[in-house]
Amino acid sequence: MMYTNIVALIYDLKAKNVKGKELRVVFFIGDLSEHSQQFYQKIKNESQTHGDIVQDLSYIDAYRNLTLKGISAMQWVAKYCPEPYIVFKVRRDN
Repeated sequence: MMYTNIVALIYDLKAKNVKGKELRVVFFIGDLSEHSQQFYQKIKNESQTHGDIVQDLSYIDAYRNLTLKGISAMQWVAKYCPEPYIVFKVRRDN
């Protein structure tokens, strides 16, 4: 499945440097109250295992709020990633 390959690539990249710069991969999510408890538990486990989840509770994590999610992600990058070499925003459509 393509999704599995993408996830494997992301985790492979997490351990690398690019041109002497640390590469950091994070996943941005919003309020998960519209999702199942099982889904929330998977996200919680991911966060505890890899420390790569950034959650902003100011918006519901839903397709209709993708603009808010993107703005939130860029605000986080501006605050926590001084002088980034490059920033990629990628999302997977079903």
